[in-house]
Amino acid sequence: MMTLRPAVAALAAALIALGILGVGNGDFALVWQPVPTWVPAREVLAYTFGAASLAAGLGLLWRRTAAAAATIALAYFFLWWLLLRVPAFFASPLANAGGLGENSVALAGALAVYAALQAPAGRLDFLHGRPGMTLARVLLGIGLIGCGEAHFRYLGPTADFVPAWIPGHLAWAVATGSGFLAAAAAILLAVWARLAATLVTAMMAAFTLLIWLPDVVHGPADRFHWTGLAVSWTLTAAAWVVADSYRDIDWLAVHRGSRALSPAS
Repeated sequence: MMTLRPAVAALAAALIALGILGVGNGDFALVWQPVPTWVPAREVLAYTFGAASLAAGLGLLWRRTAAAAATIALAYFFLWWLLLRVPAFFASPLANAGGLGENSVALAGALAVYAALQAPAGRLDFLHGRPGMTLARVLLGIGLIGCGEAHFRYLGPTADFVPAWIPGHLAWAVATGSGFLAAAAAILLAVWARLAATLVTAMMAAFTLLIWLPDVVHGPADRFHWTGLAVSWTLTAAAWVVADSYRDIDWLAVHRGSRALSPAS
């Protein structure tokens, strides 16, 4: 029986999708590329990471395995963040801010679930309960800065993603980029943070439903489009988990704390 909150179940579904993509293709999901070809036992590692994502997603759906699954999910996103995104960002900050931002959003969601489900454990106390949830919110805010920067950096290509039936493509690209940056500021400054986190989650859900889902349904159902859909859903679900952690405070609260996310629905 699914006993976790809907946001956590959504993140579990995203992890399952990424795992299926990895195992099904015998390669790292495209979102985590490029993994160098010289990495020893690259194909074995690809299957291992795909299986880990799949196991984490399935494990989050049941209370008995949720805590262990949250640990796997946190390690999964953290390793990609640390080994792939951070070095690339320091090598070329402007070119890789968007990738680091997306990975930071995913990591924030995994950390929020971990903080809620795991009991304190010595030196890792800062990842549990209120401290862990606060860190997850900070990570979300920082990640959204990268997402907003990428929208403005690639304004033309971003506008091209807007569905043809929606007028004002460039205006929407500017608006969504501004939305990312505004939400980041609100979350990091703890000013209307619940409202900001909820609205930015809704915006990313709109990307998933209006852009990536139709691409899979009506376009070529290839690896690129399936990965785009899975990644968009992962970011939406991760932001939703963090947004849900604000549910005990007012929508327009300023500089106030809240209880950590409860694993029970």
